[in-house]
Amino acid sequence: MSVVSDQTVEAVTAANEASSPTNIGSATTYNIQSGDNFAKIASAKGISLQALLDANPGVDPRRLQIGQAINIPAN
Repeated sequence: MSVVSDQTVEAVTAANEASSPTNIGSATTYNIQSGDNFAKIASAKGISLQALLDANPGVDPRRLQIGQAINIPAN
């Protein structure tokens, strides 16, 4: 588990909000935030957990790091 300052979490959150995709139906990327896991992200993005896993074959969902970019498939 990484130790991250509140400023870092706020900066990552602000960056994610600023870069939120507006194109529906296109693949995007997402930066991992504190407390995230694949199931939570899939639910929030309206995609299946399996679709998220398939879009990130090189990512170990048990070892996510804050700030790590992952692929979000089109829904």
